[in-house]
Amino acid sequence: MASTTENREAPQEIQEQEVEVDEESKQKLSDRIAKEAARLKDLKLVPLVLSVKNYGVVRHNNSLINRIEVDTGFDFGLIKQIMYSEPVPCDWKPGFNYVHLILLAETASTTAMSHPILIPYIYPTTLLPDPDTTNTKSSSSSSGSTKPIKNDLKEWLLVNAKGARVRHSVNEFH
Repeated sequence: MASTTENREAPQEIQEQEVEVDEESKQKLSDRIAKEAARLKDLKLVPLVLSVKNYGVVRHNNSLINRIEVDTGFDFGLIKQIMYSEPVPCDWKPGFNYVHLILLAETASTTAMSHPILIPYIYPTTLLPDPDTTNTKSSSSSSGSTKPIKNDLKEWLLVNAKGARVRHSVNEFH
């Protein structure tokens, strides 16, 4: 799925769930990303495959933000488009899906796009709302719902190795 993005400020006060990247996940992700990189090369695209330090899903105002900390000094503020594959259930991690992200950045010298950046991503498909925000309403109020929040992959927080955080919102799909 392709998208256009809007670069936004990262939220300061957030609740986050870390996604452990265990050895089994690392191997599975490595295999899948290698296949996607080979597919892109067959299309005459040379992807830049970046390794992930960790993942997280951030709860913010009853929505989910997908956080990826990547082992690179790249400025994610240059990203102009986020694309991702169809979500696939992780057979080794119940309740989680896998997608590979393709990020396109505008180069500094022209308006042409750079080589595609390829990043693996696993995420929980749903999370329960933050109990602190659901308990602030009276028990008779329906706005204090504990209904799970579905991850629609529209909100992204990309963090580079220098700790620079850039938030992207997917506004539309093509």
